[in-house]
Amino acid sequence: MLPGVAARVAETQPTDRAWRRALALRVLAAIGAAAVALFGIRCAGGDDFLAFYDVGARALQHGDIYAPSAKNGMYVFYAPHFALLMMPFAVLPPIVAGYVWFALKAWGLAWIVREASGEIRRATRGGPLPRGWPAHLALPFLLAANPILGELKLGQVNLFVFLFSLLAFEAARSGRPWRAAALFSVALVKVTPWVFVPWFIFRRQWKLLGALAAVGVGWVALLAAWFGPTRIGETLRSWETVSRTQKLGLASVAYFENQSLQGVSARLATVHPALLDPLLGVPLYRVLWVPAAALLFAVLAALAWRDRFRQALPRTEFAFVCLVMYLCSPDSRWAHQMQLIAPFTALAVLAVRTNLLARDGGEPAPALCGHWRTAVAAVIGMGLLFQVVLTRDVVGKRLDNLSRWAGTHFLFVVSATALLAAVSLRRHPSRVGADGAK
Repeated sequence: MLPGVAARVAETQPTDRAWRRALALRVLAAIGAAAVALFGIRCAGGDDFLAFYDVGARALQHGDIYAPSAKNGMYVFYAPHFALLMMPFAVLPPIVAGYVWFALKAWGLAWIVREASGEIRRATRGGPLPRGWPAHLALPFLLAANPILGELKLGQVNLFVFLFSLLAFEAARSGRPWRAAALFSVALVKVTPWVFVPWFIFRRQWKLLGALAAVGVGWVALLAAWFGPTRIGETLRSWETVSRTQKLGLASVAYFENQSLQGVSARLATVHPALLDPLLGVPLYRVLWVPAAALLFAVLAALAWRDRFRQALPRTEFAFVCLVMYLCSPDSRWAHQMQLIAPFTALAVLAVRTNLLARDGGEPAPALCGHWRTAVAAVIGMGLLFQVVLTRDVVGKRLDNLSRWAGTHFLFVVSATALLAAVSLRRHPSRVGADGAK
């Protein structure tokens, strides 16, 4: 071959390889998009979404938004403004509305993946990406795979609750308290995100709290304008009654899938009847978990105190509050683990900071060396065992149910909570900036 021809061939080969690589990525993206679209058809008729759809339909008719669903008899326990949010969906045919619901979730999940990628990249502090970078990014979503699938198939609302909590958190960190309040008010269709409010107080987020109060008044005004002012008190009483009678009974809270502090306490009461005895008029099992919850909030207060209650919202603390929200919830079944994507991502960040996936053991990050690497590996290993291996699709339904009755998910979440608390408490306040605090 002539030298000039050989040179031109050598120049075109890298271009050809890059073109083929780009084409392959586009084909894979198209196949993935088609698979997601087809999966959306499967998810469009989820039982939970059909109940939500009925709430929106009854709201359009100025009816009782806390009546059981006409389609499946399910009750919806969410705050009254949830009915206003569901009204646009109820204008559409149910199957179309269900598909739009799924599509919005798919978009939200893609955004969450991007945010997780950015958080893991920030853990390198400007250095090169760690060995096994794709595995670090995949870890949070592998741990949350079963919750995500359950959430999508049933058409539940937990992904949106986490998404709007995360969007509000990012808006608050960017100095946009009104936007954060509006976004967070959407997450507050469920009561569990209220655990963020003490954290906002500890972190002196007064503008955010003031804006949130004003947005709350706005929602009440909208409800009064739509249903009539005289219906507000009746609607709130219906919300409380339905939640207490249909959601907070012993059988419901003690259900084996409920892995929160309340769930564990209620299951103990089914084994030890003495816990059913009243304490100041309240069954003992209903207050048994309160000291543990108080300890979690004490950790948040200690973190803020060590930082002189600075007006900062560190990412690790956001992940910790998501764990508190899960542990204090009256119901924390599979799909309710969506909010744990944040602490799962925090575990991936710790894996980066300890060079956990380094083949030769690597050189751990100076701030997290020695036994911290072992602790991170143990918690992640526990999560993979309980969240991925001991599950219905791998070991079968019987062993899966037995595992959760024994509280394996609870033990994993408690271990992850202890790890994040220990890592956060050991750090000097001057290092909060490295955590991405504002």
